[in-house]
Amino acid sequence: MNDQNDFENFKALNGLSEDALLFNFGLSLESLDFGAGRAARGDVIRRARHWLSEQKPLLAQRICSDPRVVALRSKETSDEYDLFVVICDIIGSMHGGLPVATIAMLLLRMGLNALCGKPEQSL
Repeated sequence: MNDQNDFENFKALNGLSEDALLFNFGLSLESLDFGAGRAARGDVIRRARHWLSEQKPLLAQRICSDPRVVALRSKETSDEYDLFVVICDIIGSMHGGLPVATIAMLLLRMGLNALCGKPEQSL
């Protein structure tokens, strides 16, 4: 990642509400269930929240210990787009086939402090 299309994708996702992100992500999970009927919006969002909750320990382990994330978070002012790109890369290596950009945006919305704890600031 790191070209104009990725930045446009970042801006578009950043403009969506959390529910819209969860719904879009939930639809992608639903599409993995071949032959299943379309669930109600609330059920789709609940499924996305459940997936994130179930995957949170593994996501935290991989994301929070990644040297690129540690370096970006240790800066006094870290660029959200740079974090987004790195998190997309990490998630992509873990969960190919899922909308990694949407997951990354949801994690950024949740807050990396909530996922990883408060970073140490470099001087």
